[in-house]
Amino acid sequence: MKKTFPAFLLYSVCLIAAVSCGTAGRPLAEAVESLAERGDTASLAPYYLFSDLAEIRQARGLFYAASLTSAEARYGEVSAVAGFSMYGTKAADRSMVYAETLASYLRAVKSLCSSRRWETPGTDLRGIGNRIDSVIARYNKADIGKEEIPTGYARLGGRVSGFIAEAVMKGVQAKNIRKIIPAGDTLVAASCDSLISILRSPEMDSLMENEARGLESDYKAYLSRMEVSGYFPPIEYDRLYIDLRCKAAGLKSARNKCVSALRSIKNAHAKIAAGVSGRADAEEVMEEIHSELAGLARIASELYRLLKD
Repeated sequence: MKKTFPAFLLYSVCLIAAVSCGTAGRPLAEAVESLAERGDTASLAPYYLFSDLAEIRQARGLFYAASLTSAEARYGEVSAVAGFSMYGTKAADRSMVYAETLASYLRAVKSLCSSRRWETPGTDLRGIGNRIDSVIARYNKADIGKEEIPTGYARLGGRVSGFIAEAVMKGVQAKNIRKIIPAGDTLVAASCDSLISILRSPEMDSLMENEARGLESDYKAYLSRMEVSGYFPPIEYDRLYIDLRCKAAGLKSARNKCVSALRSIKNAHAKIAAGVSGRADAEEVMEEIHSELAGLARIASELYRLLKD
């Protein structure tokens, strides 16, 4: 018997075409995902910078405390080190507000633009169609004397339904992207500009220079005290000092790379927002976006190495 193509499947195919034509370009959504992933390190860089400064501050404070001859004076210095928090400084407190805002936004848009938001419903429906066809095939094999049930329609129906679900979800996703990304551009620009301003401020320069100088002078004081007492510290202390000196020396480089990364985040997001909102041709700006993202990926990789060592 000739099998006709079910009308609902034909209707479904037409619906897929209609919905799909209304969706935004996937490349821009993928660009937002890439920006969020690569911008993660840059948005958290201020946290690591101030954590490194706090580590140096604590170590040099302990070296200085060990150089004191009075038990009371040493107790007072160690207590001061224990109560010190780099996050009590204005630069650290303000930078954390902007860094957390930027990081939260990037995580949110990464979730918004993820393909999982539209792939899962389609995958589920296609799976249901496949399972139904399997049941029909087992029924036909049973050969119980009744008319065979044609197989394939359930699988095809499941696939079509899956494609419809994906297309509809893509349409909803595209609509949200067109709303949220342009609206968030002001937030991203303000957060990046504020973080850059803090990281390049005289206060930040002073913090890094003071900790580097303090580490050197406090370790010298510790060694002098050990020499007077006739005791020489183990070589592990020298290794610790060298590690801290290297970390202190790398802070300015990390700060400068962080500033470059924040500028790339700001520029890339502005270009994506222009493409999404229609203020610029999406295809024309994609090359510029990819260039910014490539630069951001390189800087983020360098930042990761500097701040994780």
